[in-house]
Amino acid sequence: MENKLIKQTVVVFEHEISLQQFPNIVQLTETELTEFLNTAVVSMFKLKEREEEINFGGTGSFIRVKDVI
Repeated sequence: MENKLIKQTVVVFEHEISLQQFPNIVQLTETELTEFLNTAVVSMFKLKEREEEINFGGTGSFIRVKDVI
């Protein structure tokens, strides 16, 4: 049996959304809003992972995610 330490942590993201730009967001339920924001965060991390894959490949191609808005 391996000796392991498993610890779950909570990462908190602060989301600032323009109600002028996205007025319908206030109509989402708390669950829908949480799911929407979680999906946005996961998508951002997947995009960053893809960026690393492309840059690591040595293909001469280059991509950099500068900002997610």
